[in-house]
Amino acid sequence: MKTEIEHTIVQQVRSLKEENAAQYGYSLEAIITSARERQEASGRRNIRQTDGKKTHPDKAV
Repeated sequence: MKTEIEHTIVQQVRSLKEENAAQYGYSLEAIITSARERQEASGRRNIRQTDGKKTHPDKAV
């Protein structure tokens, strides 16, 4: 059973997701492009999974 605080948090997250989607015209491509641009601008190290494999580069498969 969810507490009132949990319910409020879920409502806030859903509201933010809706606002974000509306900002980009509900275009998934535009939302993803924007997220990637923010990641690049953050200056943090980003690791992109491109081939579907979840292996560590230093470990043999």
